[in-house]
Amino acid sequence: MSDEERAYRIRLIERYRHGHAKLSEPRNLLRSWVIRFQEPYLMHQSFFAPYPAELVDLPGKITDRGRDVWNTREDSPT
Repeated sequence: MSDEERAYRIRLIERYRHGHAKLSEPRNLLRSWVIRFQEPYLMHQSFFAPYPAELVDLPGKITDRGRDVWNTREDSPT
């Protein structure tokens, strides 16, 4: 791994630690390394692809993407 790749990895992890990146960003970086280095044990781990592609590609109207699930106010729009 090059110095630039290491620096990028550290920046990405720090962004995630401070709440500026979603978990999918470092997870996708790790997944790219699993593919690159063909690590058999990790190739089929559900952590890297937790949902079937058919579910990931559903439209937002069906999945409620973007909905604030922590907002419990009754007057919030649904």
